[in-house]
Amino acid sequence: MAPVYYGWWIVLACSAITSYNAGILFYGFTAFFNPLIREFGWSRAATSLAFGLYRLEGGLAAPLVGFLIDRLGPRKMMMAAVTTVGLGFILLSRINSLESFYAVFLFIALGNSLGFVSVGTYSAANWFVKKRGTVLGIFFVGISLSGLVVPVLTWIITTWGWRTAAAAAGIGMWIIGVPLTMVIRRRPEQYGLLPDGETPEKNAPSQSTATGACRPVMNEREYTFREAVRTKSFWLYSLALIIPMMSTAALFVHEMPFLLQAGIPAESAALVVTGTVLVSGLGRLGFGWMADRFNKRRIMSIAMASQCIGILFFVNIHALWHVVPFILFFSVGYGGMTPLRAAIQAEYFGTVAFGTIQGVLYGIWTAGTVLGPVIAGGFYDITGDYRTVFMIFGVMTLIPIPLMLASRPPRRG
Repeated sequence: MAPVYYGWWIVLACSAITSYNAGILFYGFTAFFNPLIREFGWSRAATSLAFGLYRLEGGLAAPLVGFLIDRLGPRKMMMAAVTTVGLGFILLSRINSLESFYAVFLFIALGNSLGFVSVGTYSAANWFVKKRGTVLGIFFVGISLSGLVVPVLTWIITTWGWRTAAAAAGIGMWIIGVPLTMVIRRRPEQYGLLPDGETPEKNAPSQSTATGACRPVMNEREYTFREAVRTKSFWLYSLALIIPMMSTAALFVHEMPFLLQAGIPAESAALVVTGTVLVSGLGRLGFGWMADRFNKRRIMSIAMASQCIGILFFVNIHALWHVVPFILFFSVGYGGMTPLRAAIQAEYFGTVAFGTIQGVLYGIWTAGTVLGPVIAGGFYDITGDYRTVFMIFGVMTLIPIPLMLASRPPRRG
């Protein structure tokens, strides 16, 4: 029996670490939202700003982090990320002011930007080529399981308080993340392997990589960072995703507060968050599979349209059963966009400078992820309701679809 290709172990390890991080941070922040407001009396806009600062710091650091991943390798960066985020959550359990809350969130943001999704997508893109879309879908399907962490956090918060939940989240990061980080490796060629577990063929044409190794030519364009940012495709693609990521960030920060205002009990609201993330796994896997078989930018446009429809259903939630169409449309669309981002980047620009290019793209998309939660919180503080602002977000998500369709793969002159 042939051994399992080592690339699968790397993807599974990255997925497990990233899933836990997403569960306590990106999806789990909504569980801490109301308890923090009750204890400190902060406004929703001020509390949301912490998430905005976290996204801003991560976005500003992303280009440098991408460069460091290309230079230092994914394992060192993931270890730094796990160590920093774990410590950050322990420090979060000790805050006593808005200023300390912001400072700790910036520290957590630094750790988050060092690894997790960026390391996972880097690894998947380097260890797989022909199956890349499917593998990225599997990587992000694992992350969809992170929604299961939200009810656990909610239960700990309800039983022992949010400070205990924050400390437990940090310790859990070290327990889970440190051992799994040791599995991660940079490129298959450095270990006598080829992407996808392919068997080397004698006299097969090859191309050199940034690490000096050689890999078979697989009809991929290879762009340096400087070459990529000079293409029209890079800018059309980067601008097309700002608004969808803005609406996504706003929704996940304010999902539980919105549901509580709509009359959904806290325990049920936590399960809705879990359902939102779990069902996104269908989109991650399905759209990842389709990325290997169909035109990626058209598939991305379909995912954007599905997310738009889901947000419009979200606006009209008045009873628990109303969450069903919201979860189906939003989760599948949001989930589908996730593996497609990395698959499109690799198809358009190759993997020689994958980390650096990805970092710059994340830096650009940060404009949306920073503004979304703050805008939603500010609207609530002024109007006392979320529905208008999420209606605006839903309609706006349709705007970038023409940009996505226009972002064709670049051609070398």
